[in-house]
Amino acid sequence: MNNQVKMKFAMILVSCVIFMFTISQIGTKSYSAFIANDKFAQGTTIGSIDVGGLLKSDAEAKISAEVETWTNTGQISLTFGNENEMVPKNELLHFSIHDTVEAAISGQSTPLIIQVNQERLNHTIESLSNRRITSFHENELNQAIIESAAYLVTDQVKIDLLSYLVVGDQKVISESEVQLESISTELSNWVGDVKEISLAPHKTFSLLSLVSELGLDPSNESLSIIGTSIYQTILPSNIEIIERHISDQLPTYATLGFEARVEKESKDLMLYNANPFEYKLIFTRTSNGMKTELVGPDLPTSYRIKLGDIEEVKPRVIQRYDSKLSFGTSTEIESGQSGLMVKVIRVNEQGTRAEETVISEDYYKPIHKVVLTSLVKTPVTPTESTEENESEEIDEDGENTSTDRTEGDTTDGETPQTGTGENEGSNQAVDDNDEGNENDDDNKDDEDEGFWDDRVDEK
Repeated sequence: MNNQVKMKFAMILVSCVIFMFTISQIGTKSYSAFIANDKFAQGTTIGSIDVGGLLKSDAEAKISAEVETWTNTGQISLTFGNENEMVPKNELLHFSIHDTVEAAISGQSTPLIIQVNQERLNHTIESLSNRRITSFHENELNQAIIESAAYLVTDQVKIDLLSYLVVGDQKVISESEVQLESISTELSNWVGDVKEISLAPHKTFSLLSLVSELGLDPSNESLSIIGTSIYQTILPSNIEIIERHISDQLPTYATLGFEARVEKESKDLMLYNANPFEYKLIFTRTSNGMKTELVGPDLPTSYRIKLGDIEEVKPRVIQRYDSKLSFGTSTEIESGQSGLMVKVIRVNEQGTRAEETVISEDYYKPIHKVVLTSLVKTPVTPTESTEENESEEIDEDGENTSTDRTEGDTTDGETPQTGTGENEGSNQAVDDNDEGNENDDDNKDDEDEGFWDDRVDEK
């Protein structure tokens, strides 16, 4: 009996020992497994921060330090057209670091959870654009701000508010009309076949490139009329002018300050649409010429064009001499025309503020007056002032230096001397001049050719 009790007791004791040993082993392994599962696997990132091998508490501390460094470095740039405001990161963004760590997936990359301070954002938007947040795609704007900060990018965060502006109905932003006495076949085909041009967002437009792509071959005159109509239409907008030219003299179809000269392979009209949405140029024929409209959504601000003071450049007087004219006579072969100078200014009106930008300073050269005079002029009487009878003498470049001549070498008020004697008197001078008439007759063709060559150069 005693032996059976002893055996039972021994068996119970052995069982307890086995049980205690087993429990201790299982507990150790379970605790190790629990601790291991509380650490992030290698390759785990939160934002741009590596948290592989860290406990959640350690990862949270590391992320907090990195976020603090990031928010204290640089600012967020918000722009609307030409306006810009720098906003401190900690005023616009709130990071939920604990929630991010709890939501992080071990072995993967997880963005930081961020909330945007809507009150601060609304204040900035109204300050920059004079518009409420309802004028923008609010959800898309918030998401863009969050995505730019969710991985703590080192580059400056830039948000262009224009990209999130709600685009309303298409409307005519500006229009102009080129007045023409008659519209050519080329322009009629342009209006009928081309009809409209697209100015793509953030893209450059070239008139010569477009004409080449369409397989057209208009004259320089037609190209210039089209270029002028486009240029005049886009001036009161924020479309940027990359390349533009003008003529030597203002064409009859153009208004001072609004011309754009275009020539094949040499002079182009190039524009840049800085807006995030498309605009179109639509051409229509009118009873007086051709009208062009800029159509698209409202511009961020209002624009208008003003001209500076118009300066008139007086023409010079060019005197030429010709032995074929009767003595004491002259004839006007070019009446001349004044030149013009004007400054073109674009005004950007933003509420009560107005910002002015000089677009161009156009200068049209004068056409000089040309007078053809005989070799001998009426003598100046003693009572007349020599200065009153003098004309300005200029060279062929328009400089006030000397007079272009076809025969002789003289200035106004002097008699050209073709003889060789210095003090032989006026009669001797006339005799010598008569003797030289044979040479005049022999060289008649040469003189005529030289005269007209000079005449063309002066133009």
